[in-house]
Amino acid sequence: MELKDIVYIDFKAIQNHAMLISEFTEVFEFKDNKPTKNVRGYKAEFVISEGEFMGIRFAVEFDRIPKGAELMHKYSLEYDEEESSVYTSKNKYGLQFKLVGLSLIEEE
Repeated sequence: MELKDIVYIDFKAIQNHAMLISEFTEVFEFKDNKPTKNVRGYKAEFVISEGEFMGIRFAVEFDRIPKGAELMHKYSLEYDEEESSVYTSKNKYGLQFKLVGLSLIEEE
């Protein structure tokens, strides 16, 4: 049994009203717990800006920077649920989430 078998990500809660609150930064591949020079993707932070889950902050990784993404705009996110995961880190306390985005659709 793995951690992902008992803790899951509720994608529905973080799918809509996600406001982009940071610039996209490079995410590097790791080898032997050390970052390499190979870029794996790009991540940015979002916050749920309205509704029941307002205030939840999270980072989403994309394979490339979504075209037209602008700070402080609201988006609906589509996730790669198979590639997204829950994990623990030896150096940090608690659970961490890897959220992999497929698309970013601006909300009106």
